[in-house]
Amino acid sequence: FLWSNTVTGNSANMASKYDEVQYLKNKVLQVGRDSTRESDDISFRCEIGKNRFPFSVVWGSLPCLTWLCPLVGHLAITDSKGQVHDFAGPYTICIDDFMTGPVLKYWQIDPRTIEFPSLKNGEARTHSEAWDLALQKGDAQYRKMMHTICWNNCHSHVARVFHHMGFNDIAPILTLKFLWHCKYVSFCKMIIVWLPFLIIFGIILFVSLISKR
Repeated sequence: FLWSNTVTGNSANMASKYDEVQYLKNKVLQVGRDSTRESDDISFRCEIGKNRFPFSVVWGSLPCLTWLCPLVGHLAITDSKGQVHDFAGPYTICIDDFMTGPVLKYWQIDPRTIEFPSLKNGEARTHSEAWDLALQKGDAQYRKMMHTICWNNCHSHVARVFHHMGFNDIAPILTLKFLWHCKYVSFCKMIIVWLPFLIIFGIILFVSLISKR
């Protein structure tokens, strides 16, 4: 009976020590993960001449459509290095080659403010990796999709990437958020966006005034 109690006591002590060792290992791993995230090397420096805007949703002008309504344009998203990923047509993702040319407006986002699912499940170690991983997943899906102007378009591609980042916004809501948060690359870019509209509006106004005389 004494021997049985001794064995039972030793087993309990061993189990307790094992649990303690596992707990310490988990703490060390967690600290390692946290320190990895803290050392995440993130750069927000934009290179306008190269069309590079890291961690951004970018916007370009669509001839005729933007001239008639300056709020309408082409949307794309960039990776951690600033390269544009653009759903430019059916089954086509252009990288570092924006379909509409120079970026005119952009919304830059700090990835450290996003709770990425890939960080939680261990797919990514840093916020930069998590951002790029979500972008890769969105690109892979849209390389298999037909492009339609009204429904499955560039806005849908960006919304899908955001979905992989943990957001559930549909494309119209995401577009409204972009319009609220975005800024023009420069004053000259703003003139490029609005000048054709103002010219067309001025011509229509002039013709209407003349016709009334």
